[in-house]
Amino acid sequence: MAKLSRKRGIQSQILHVFIQDSSSTVGAGLTGLLFSSAGLACKYINAGGTLSGAITLEDITTLGTYQAPTLNTNIRFKEVNSASPSQGVYEIHVHNDWMNLTGGSLVIMLAGATNMAQFRLEIDLQADVNMTHVAGTTQTAGDLATMITVVDDFVDTEVTAIKTKTDFLPSVTAGAAGGLMIAGSNAATTFATLTVTGATTFTGNVAYQAGITITQSTLNGHGISTTGNGTGAGIYTVGGATGIGMNAIGGATSGDGIKAQVTSGIPINGNITGNVTGNLSGSVGSVTGAVDSVTGAVGSVTGAVGSVTGLTASNLDAAITTRATPAQVLTTTLTESYAADGVVPTLAQLLFMLWSALAQFSISGTTITSQKLDGTTAAMTFTLNDGTNPTSRNRDP
Repeated sequence: MAKLSRKRGIQSQILHVFIQDSSSTVGAGLTGLLFSSAGLACKYINAGGTLSGAITLEDITTLGTYQAPTLNTNIRFKEVNSASPSQGVYEIHVHNDWMNLTGGSLVIMLAGATNMAQFRLEIDLQADVNMTHVAGTTQTAGDLATMITVVDDFVDTEVTAIKTKTDFLPSVTAGAAGGLMIAGSNAATTFATLTVTGATTFTGNVAYQAGITITQSTLNGHGISTTGNGTGAGIYTVGGATGIGMNAIGGATSGDGIKAQVTSGIPINGNITGNVTGNLSGSVGSVTGAVDSVTGAVGSVTGAVGSVTGLTASNLDAAITTRATPAQVLTTTLTESYAADGVVPTLAQLLFMLWSALAQFSISGTTITSQKLDGTTAAMTFTLNDGTNPTSRNRDP
């Protein structure tokens, strides 16, 4: 027997039932029944009551829309759909009086049509709950009211305590401007202003789109102190399209703009491109470009020197003694070498190439072969434009 549970007194009940085809060996549903099908009969009985008389079946105008039976001795009945998988499913509309019967249950019976298996539906009519005891203690309406008041007051107190704390939370989305900070690899939090006191560790990149200003409040304290890792720079700056990578201004009295100190490395390692306004104190590896003034020893200078002030013989003695004299240049044996065709030669290569082309060569047809100092090894070859009356020659690759 099919069973349902409904609260007693509920109104406008639409129920769906399954009617089996008694001739089917596989339990198929019976299709095609109408409220007026021959032999189709209906009755009901409630617990403690007597079996009803024959119930009149009526049609349903619109499936799914409750249509009250004309009388409490009637029931509405209609097939839902005869196609698979809903074959055998029918919709019934129960009179409201039936749902208010006493006894706690109602059984509806349908039978009689051709090939129709008898159908019974039991509806458990649940009465209103009448609670008389809580944890074994007899209760009155006043007791329950008091209990509800206590619970309500407790909830109010807790909610107020929570609200006292949550009232300080921002109302905007977490991570947005003015919202709560959020954590995570995809987190993005924007602050209009941020004041941090005490030691703070940032992991990952920190971007300051509007720049950053740091003022040290502790006397003699560093404005900013950074430490690189491995081969990383302590501070790495990139200027704008026409901006300055780093602009360092010394203190008002005797502070340095930039003070670079090391334990064992190089204070400034890399190229400085552009003008340096002011003095450089200490040794400089090399300088390319104009230098207004240099105090101290200069290892080497690449490029033209406009003028030198304070130059004396003693300043040049050490440098000159290390240079070759004109006599040494003219009497030093050169290393024999010839530049390839189309390659700019050195002075020594040019001398050997001139000597070879003028002093030692042989002519065969339109080919001239000049020899090296040994008189046999070819140094260069040339091609004449005519073997009998040449007017030009070109060096071969």
